[in-house]
Amino acid sequence: MHLRDRWLPLILSVLGLVLALGAWRSEEARLERATRGYSLPTREAELPFRTPLAGINVDLTQYEDPATELAQIADLGFYWVRQPFYWSMIEPEPGRTTWAVYDRILEAMAQFEGRLEMVAVLQAPPPWARHPDAPESPAAPPASPAQFGEFARQLSQRYADALTHYQIWDEPNLRGRWGQLDPRPALYVAMLSAAYEAIHASDTTSSVILAALAPNVEDGPTNLNELTYLRAVYDLGGGAYFDAAAGKPYGFNDPPEIQTVDIRAMNFARLILLREEMVRRGDAHKPLWGSNFAWHHLPDDWSGEGLHSWGTVTGRSSKLTNHPPRLLNSAQREWSWLAGLILQHWDPNAPADDPIQGFAVRPQPERWRAALPAPTEAMPPGLYPAVNAYAAYAGDWEFGELGADGVSDRPPSTITVPFRGTEFAVLVRRGNYLAYLTVTINGEPASLLPRLENGEAFIALTNPERQESLDLIRVAEGLDRNQVHEAVITYRPELGQDFWSIAGFAVAETPNLTTLWRDLALGVALLAGLGTFIFGWRAPWHRLRLPSPGALRNLGDLLLGLFFSGLVMLGTLLTMPDTLALALRRDLPPLLITLSSAAVLYYSPSTWLTLLALVVTAVIIFNRPLIGVMQVVFWGAFFSSPLEPFFRVIFAVDALLLITLAAVGLHGLHQQALLYRAGRARFWRQWQNLRLHPLDAIVAGFVLLGLVSVTWSLFPGLALREFRVMLLNPALLYLLVRLIKPPLRDLALLVDTLLMIGGLIALIGLLNYARGEVVLAEGGARRLLSVYGSPNDVGLMLGRCLPFALAYLLLPVGAWRRLYAGVVAVPMGLAILLSQSAGALVLGVPVSVAVVLLGWQGRRALPWLGGLAAGGAAALVILAQFLPRLQRLANPQDGTTFFRLQLWRSSLEMIADFPLTGVGPDQFLYWYRSRYILPEAWRDPDLSHPHNFLLDYWVRLGLGGVLLGVLLQWVFWRRCLALWGHLRTGAPLALALVIGAMGAMGNFLAHGLVDRAHFGIHLSLVLAVLLVVVVQLDELHQN
Repeated sequence: MHLRDRWLPLILSVLGLVLALGAWRSEEARLERATRGYSLPTREAELPFRTPLAGINVDLTQYEDPATELAQIADLGFYWVRQPFYWSMIEPEPGRTTWAVYDRILEAMAQFEGRLEMVAVLQAPPPWARHPDAPESPAAPPASPAQFGEFARQLSQRYADALTHYQIWDEPNLRGRWGQLDPRPALYVAMLSAAYEAIHASDTTSSVILAALAPNVEDGPTNLNELTYLRAVYDLGGGAYFDAAAGKPYGFNDPPEIQTVDIRAMNFARLILLREEMVRRGDAHKPLWGSNFAWHHLPDDWSGEGLHSWGTVTGRSSKLTNHPPRLLNSAQREWSWLAGLILQHWDPNAPADDPIQGFAVRPQPERWRAALPAPTEAMPPGLYPAVNAYAAYAGDWEFGELGADGVSDRPPSTITVPFRGTEFAVLVRRGNYLAYLTVTINGEPASLLPRLENGEAFIALTNPERQESLDLIRVAEGLDRNQVHEAVITYRPELGQDFWSIAGFAVAETPNLTTLWRDLALGVALLAGLGTFIFGWRAPWHRLRLPSPGALRNLGDLLLGLFFSGLVMLGTLLTMPDTLALALRRDLPPLLITLSSAAVLYYSPSTWLTLLALVVTAVIIFNRPLIGVMQVVFWGAFFSSPLEPFFRVIFAVDALLLITLAAVGLHGLHQQALLYRAGRARFWRQWQNLRLHPLDAIVAGFVLLGLVSVTWSLFPGLALREFRVMLLNPALLYLLVRLIKPPLRDLALLVDTLLMIGGLIALIGLLNYARGEVVLAEGGARRLLSVYGSPNDVGLMLGRCLPFALAYLLLPVGAWRRLYAGVVAVPMGLAILLSQSAGALVLGVPVSVAVVLLGWQGRRALPWLGGLAAGGAAALVILAQFLPRLQRLANPQDGTTFFRLQLWRSSLEMIADFPLTGVGPDQFLYWYRSRYILPEAWRDPDLSHPHNFLLDYWVRLGLGGVLLGVLLQWVFWRRCLALWGHLRTGAPLALALVIGAMGAMGNFLAHGLVDRAHFGIHLSLVLAVLLVVVVQLDELHQN
């Protein structure tokens, strides 16, 4: 058997193990996302007791006869009625109260006792009590929290027999609901504490609810998202002053099926974020209210105002009534911590042309009559107190605040509980007494309990430590979720009474999710792991040779250089104050000044560490200048990442380039001095042997044209910065490699650095993806992000690296280098797939793979390419069924394709106005969004490039840029094809570098048709590497 064939099964097994484990973890993450916020009351004793869910917002102050409205609301099946109590209406002047309106409302409510219950929202202070910064706003906060507390005391005392739920204010996290003042959580907590103490002084059993926090994605100062605001309330000690919290889970544009939980996602599932924060703060026992929920919809013939922020239900208007009951049903099953879901709105007290009328229920009550969930006689999922509407007690029982207690077993004291769910539990109070409960489910002994001698299932109520405890005992699981079940609990006091043994009941419905794919992936992983063990045991390990000393030295130099340059950056981060960082983060001269003065200005151990690392870095680069080049490439890949603002102060790409240039210059002078002393050479003779390559002239042409383009730019400062980081720096990198003239082995080391970068970016992205740090796209699709601000940048960067890994794998470049390529290729491929970059998946990666295969096998690869193309097309069709991003590619009227077309139209208009010069480097954004953006593309105004490499050259550098770009491609491909023809018969490492460079450039062109290609800091440095690798290989071949 060929040696390669003996390694192949092990490689395939390891690859299968990695992919299967990745698939298993992905399925685990999917199941975790699908069950996020899901509660199982039979296993969570810290949940609040369940209350009816359905409610509706009202403003009964607008009716002469509120009883008529309440009758309709009760008939529709609502239970909660959320009514504002306007302080300005009750106490228009200090000390003069008028209660007539609210007396009439609560008298009408008394007619529906047991069918309706009110939540009173305290808000709207009178002018005399408003904050002095907003005296004219009805939504202004009160000037005095104590006065607000007094109002709450009067209201709760007057209506102590009629009200049990008080909500303090509404939407204090929005400027518009806080008197046009920036939200002030500290003032709200002061109001909350005053109201809480006043209300509980009047009625200790009442519930004080935190203000309903409005959903938004802002972090201040004008608005605060609800999660940030809730955290501020807790941090200020407000957690002690509310019995329940509240949010507003509007559906916006997402149906109930889309439950993406993310602070950036505007949908009803945002409520889960508040619940998780409450649990984290130790308030798992407190309920959470959905004080306003609905899907907004305006009729087709709407002629009123159209501007609003609630989203819009698309399609048939029946979705207006279809979505809420589906949410109510799913919340009943899944969110047992939810106290009530209150629909917005019965009849908004607003003008007829106000968009809030899109929530109105009153105009069409018949549409809602069949829409709301019907009452059920079976206990739905939730945790319930001992006395509830579903449990039927028979025999001799006593009831109290602690629950129920059986007095005797003659006649038998039993409880019958019909329920619908898959699990059932009993909340019991155990202690130092002897008593039992026997439990049957559907006439059979409960399956999870031990048995008595006669076969009965029982719960012993004696605590193991003989101390009082409240325990949740699961008695049954695995029940049919579609049937009504019956639990019968019989109390046997034996020697224990007056212990209030029955504290409650719990029903749960476990998630109805298939685990087939997860289990299948785990099975494949086990088989692959077994194969890895077997084939690894039989593999010819004794024939493996360690990498050569030169390769180990190169790797050691690279890692050592990265380590010390990393120390320099870390020391810089620790020693530079933020104010100085802001002043010096952009321009090159301040960097040089800072280098010379940091030790004097900021004397500290961290500064000495920075300077020591700087010296070591310089010494390493002086002795191996190529290490400096590799560090520039490495750190340049992260230059536009979120790390960049921290490290660009001193030692980013600019500083490393300067150090490397200085090292190369000093190294050259040193060598010339030695030669001069030996009498063997003169400095000028070196320049006589220098030969220019056509690509040298093209690179220089880009630098000169970019410098000239700065002069006609509207914003020369921005243009100069882009010239420096995207044209000058890559040209200096190119120049450094040309001066160093590395041999083939060192050129390969430069490419190895690219593979290290790609593998690291991929691993960071996969780790972030597993942790849920993703970008949410159409339909809640989760896109891998890694170190960049956009998933598309992941596809762009990895698309340049992956072809080199494939070339290493396909050609005999050495066992260790092929192993290295395989290790980084797998995460890179997976990261590109999860980034869902359409340009990478549809254009960039397929073209680069095709180029690499053609370079490897020539025409013999054509059948393979045909099969891969057919398989890829089929895979895209299948993936499009699950990925909304791919579905929208085929729609020229909406989505990515539509916006690209509009963007290109705008770019052509810009080029028509500036055909020769373009608008200059880094000017596109400002011209586009201020003059050329089309009305159809208004949703994405902040685009900094035209998403096509030819258009990008033209708008930045004018017609000359296009000519240089075309000439660059012509020379590059001409020289690559010539090298490929010469190297096919030998030199596999050089051939792999050429094929990898062609594949990366193929990615540049294909992906660049719909995205940027050249003008990205990281992308421009990679382009310089591609060009200089080809130039140096060309010279090595000619020599």
